[in-house]
Amino acid sequence: VSTETPDAISSGSAKSADSAASYTASGKKPDSPDQKKLFSSGPENKDSLKSIAAKKTSGKKAKLQWGFTGGMGLSSAYRKFTDGNYTSAIPSSANPPATSPSLPSTRPAISWEAGIQLEKKVSKTLSLFSGLHYTSSGIKIAKGRQVNQPLTIYAANYYLSSVSNYYQAAAGSSYDYTSHFHFLEIPMGIEKQLCEHSRFSVNAGISFAWLFSTDALQYNPQSNIYFRDNSYFRKTQWNILGGVQYILLRKEKYALKIGPQVQYGLTGLLNKKSPYSEHLFSGGIQLLLISNRK
Repeated sequence: VSTETPDAISSGSAKSADSAASYTASGKKPDSPDQKKLFSSGPENKDSLKSIAAKKTSGKKAKLQWGFTGGMGLSSAYRKFTDGNYTSAIPSSANPPATSPSLPSTRPAISWEAGIQLEKKVSKTLSLFSGLHYTSSGIKIAKGRQVNQPLTIYAANYYLSSVSNYYQAAAGSSYDYTSHFHFLEIPMGIEKQLCEHSRFSVNAGISFAWLFSTDALQYNPQSNIYFRDNSYFRKTQWNILGGVQYILLRKEKYALKIGPQVQYGLTGLLNKKSPYSEHLFSGGIQLLLISNRK
């Protein structure tokens, strides 16, 4: 006759279940007859073990994915006067032009980027991304003939500067100079997969950029010249970005994505010294090789 109480029987069952779970997690095989009995018992114990394993799996945190990104495309700039009537900002002694000045046209130039990207899934179809990118953007201009003599320049807010040489812009001249802008960028955004098994995803975000080098020329509408003075540029920029990606190749350890990407500068390239603003924008094809860890 068994002398075990119901509480003791319940306690023993709980210990057996814990023992089975620990053996399942460690990959060990049952040795004792009791352990074999527990593993070979009916579907109730099998369902219990599956439930324990599912709980352990669901408790894992999503790992941080990392990869390399690169792309190439075209960049240009949107220009406009910051003052509706530029000539009103020029002193009368500066002999302003009789007609309202206009900004010369530009042409797109090649842009490219390379960097490291980090991603973290927040759900099956949603992830956050960031990283560190190097970006090179360009704008083609018609700088015209070089003049090697000093010249005094009036700009916005009666700002006065002197240059030792400049380029005399001429209408109809070829676009013979490319202004390059080199940035270090930190993008931050969100990516949405269209559905759980889809190869397509869309992304959007912002980026903080630091302009660390440029050989760009500035235009002075009053004198119709191009000249170089990097003090006209803002060192920090904010951009908005967005694009579409397609999983071109998906392996167990990594995935290769490709798609169009666009970016527009919320912050003007030029500061208050300039009588006009200039906003960079670019578009191209981006490649992303990312680890496929879950």
